[in-house]
Amino acid sequence: MQTAEAMQQRREDIITAAQNLLAQEDLGAFSVRKLATSAGVSVATIYNLIGNRQAVLFAIVSDLTEQMRSKHENFDETSVLDFVERHLNALLSFTKSRENLLRSANLAFDQLSREADWTKSTSRIIKTAEATYVDTITSGVNLGDLRGDDNARVLSALVYRTYLDATMNWAYRRISMNKYKRTVLRDALIVLLADATDSFRPQVLERLSRCG
Repeated sequence: MQTAEAMQQRREDIITAAQNLLAQEDLGAFSVRKLATSAGVSVATIYNLIGNRQAVLFAIVSDLTEQMRSKHENFDETSVLDFVERHLNALLSFTKSRENLLRSANLAFDQLSREADWTKSTSRIIKTAEATYVDTITSGVNLGDLRGDDNARVLSALVYRTYLDATMNWAYRRISMNKYKRTVLRDALIVLLADATDSFRPQVLERLSRCG
């Protein structure tokens, strides 16, 4: 009889195999049977340790969410520009070292977000991620860098959505990794530029000029 530790390790190995398989496969072709072959386990083992195809997809998404928690830290910078730039660069660095995980998780997330039984779970993930920049944007308004035409939560959500949109385009291979990196920061800065005060606009424009 397997120990709890051994079962957990097998579960993690299956999720890793699922990430690698989904990163290479067309999403529509991904199946529990193919995963079982790739992971070297039985279909029954996957159902016992994780569940059906949708549960496997959500396990991939959850794995990415857990690994990215450390990237959603509060950096020491008081400038909204420095915070957003450092945070997005941290995410991009994470992406470079874990391309299969990021691609597979975003493909999985995209499909689950379209399925009625999973929309609540995916919506919770989005709402948490969208709140990443609330504190620093509030600080930017208080410092007079941002006008605050939209409340901080709305602006934070817009910044995050630029990251998510670029990431999805990369995950579906619509853009290259190099274009993805340029797009992520550029589009986030454009969101900030729209709300920047007259005195802050030159700083945002200078950062934009570096994006190429």
